[in-house]
Amino acid sequence: MRGRLIITLALTLMFAAGAQALVTEPPLENPTQEAVAQRLFHDLRCVVCAGESLAESNAALAVQMRAEIRRRVGAGEDAEAIRAYFNAQYGDTILMRPPLDARTLPLWLAPLFFLALGAAFIMRRWR
Repeated sequence: MRGRLIITLALTLMFAAGAQALVTEPPLENPTQEAVAQRLFHDLRCVVCAGESLAESNAALAVQMRAEIRRRVGAGEDAEAIRAYFNAQYGDTILMRPPLDARTLPLWLAPLFFLALGAAFIMRRWR
């Protein structure tokens, strides 16, 4: 009985691992352009997957976005223009590192605030 369970588990894991879709996309022929595209993949966030960059995601939309980035880089568009295009389409949430401005200042200062709050709490408890 126990042997059957182990074999069933092993087969299930084997087939489940094979079911993972491997997305292979052809890189750009120019290595410099491909490096620019790869840098953009890491700078832009997948809008489907929470917290993943385009480089990490295999979501269908991420694959389409990577293809669009490669198309634009291959056409000679610079990285800042491509980043601005996606920022205009999806807002600041698409950027892995949001800009520091009046709207995002609380986002950048919140960790410092909570760190100071925690330090004050710990110091008060020690006294």
